[in-house]
Amino acid sequence: MNISIIIVNYNTTKYIANLLKSIHEFINELQYEIIIVDNCSPEKDIIKLAEDNKDVKFIFLSKNYGFGYANNRGIEVAQSDYCLLLNPDTFLTDSSIINMFKTIHDNKDWGIVGPMVMYSNGNIQESALHFPNIRYEI
Repeated sequence: MNISIIIVNYNTTKYIANLLKSIHEFINELQYEIIIVDNCSPEKDIIKLAEDNKDVKFIFLSKNYGFGYANNRGIEVAQSDYCLLLNPDTFLTDSSIINMFKTIHDNKDWGIVGPMVMYSNGNIQESALHFPNIRYEI
């Protein structure tokens, strides 16, 4: 197994269905598992998604413990040394994930990598805060 893909759900099943399609299309060079952690969504359409996707691991939490907790639950059951945390409204458009995997795999002293994130219209989306300085703080 090359990579474990962890997705946290809270009433976002409509997005996850599209994300799963894009994963299957663009990460086909890697062996991967998909783990979806449901954060006790009131909307129960995630159950139908689980029934239709037997190749995906689903974890159903008994209450909403928060995004970080849910990701950690997914990481606990992951079978790979590499975990990719994807938001449910993500949609892959190319094989960038394969390139990220190869990059971190080839650089054993690295602990984390992140992709360039784009809006659906193609504009770059800031994915991190700027380094704090006095101007930023004011």
